[in-house]
Amino acid sequence: MIHLLIRHKVRDYTSWKPVFDAHAHARTEFGCLGGTIYRSHNDVNDIAVLLRWSTIADAQRFVASNELRNTMHAAGVVGDPQVAFLDQVTEFDR
Repeated sequence: MIHLLIRHKVRDYTSWKPVFDAHAHARTEFGCLGGTIYRSHNDVNDIAVLLRWSTIADAQRFVASNELRNTMHAAGVVGDPQVAFLDQVTEFDR
């Protein structure tokens, strides 16, 4: 399983979230299998999104897409996002 970690600041989380939600169709079309949103405990506008993909190629196509770039701009992303492609090695409890 491939994970895509995107971290960025937004102007306002409550404005960003509906735009992120409306972008679900595009994530699905690019092959996203779901994910999780995290916010910094100290700054609710510091966002990390961890998305699951079956292939690295699908995740890379998504990151390179104008669709994502335009949506991030419309959602109020501030500055350049940090992006990391991660291979899941293992899962554990506690």
